[in-house]
Amino acid sequence: MALLTLAQLLSDVQDEIPGKAQAQVVRAVNKVIRRVYTEFVEPVRTTFTTLAQVTTGTVSVTQDSTAVTFSSAVLASTDPVRLVKIDGDSNFFTLTFISTTQGTLSSKWAGATNATATFTIVYPTISFPAAVGEILSIQQYGYETLKFLIGGQMPWTYGIPETWSPYVHDESSATPNDDLLRIFLSPAPTTRIVYEVWYKPRVTFLDPAGATTQTIPLSNLWYDSVIQGVLFFVWKQERREGSEVFTQNAIYENALARARASALPAAVIPPRSRRTGMWAFEQRPVTDA
Repeated sequence: MALLTLAQLLSDVQDEIPGKAQAQVVRAVNKVIRRVYTEFVEPVRTTFTTLAQVTTGTVSVTQDSTAVTFSSAVLASTDPVRLVKIDGDSNFFTLTFISTTQGTLSSKWAGATNATATFTIVYPTISFPAAVGEILSIQQYGYETLKFLIGGQMPWTYGIPETWSPYVHDESSATPNDDLLRIFLSPAPTTRIVYEVWYKPRVTFLDPAGATTQTIPLSNLWYDSVIQGVLFFVWKQERREGSEVFTQNAIYENALARARASALPAAVIPPRSRRTGMWAFEQRPVTDA
């Protein structure tokens, strides 16, 4: 069955309230969509793979200069945010791409000029696709779940990551999409590691001025919930009598409850509690089929 379209939704609403404007109906359906995504949509599983550290060749640094030149092509414009630690300094510098062999340090080199210094480049940031809205859990198979760290800082070391925190900016392209969800791993990973991620999908809203061919981004399991929820919100807009709005709200809540009971997959364990921005999951033992 095809997804419910805005045109169909408008028809249902206008049967109850003739002439109801599209923009008002869309604002109402967006409220329903936000609630379903926030409260009822089940977590989704995916994976990501970290980048390994780079130590190939040497780097030329000059005292009181931010310019660095590598002896081999170790940089790429598509790399995520990169940090570099250069022999002779315990600090991590943010390294900006200029070419495959040239970059700019986040501050001037304070040590002596060295044409053949050794270095380590690490990549502590991960950018997620636009479909990812909220990270719930990150874990490497066989290891403890990474801890969520509020206000995380740049890692002072590298190795096996132990914590993650939100990260705002990514210089992986000339015009980064700052709407994407990004995280920062600490310590910065040194090897390629595959992590399992559970996340809540990003909410997709309708455009109030968009085409009526827009589809409601929810399966038809939520059809009644959408219809009844939109009717509840548009009746509130119309300032209907309190008892009528109260009754419609009850119908809306019942529709949500029925859809939720049908939507819960038996294979997915629902989250039990919120802790510091993360949802906690029960662990089931792995058994042979």
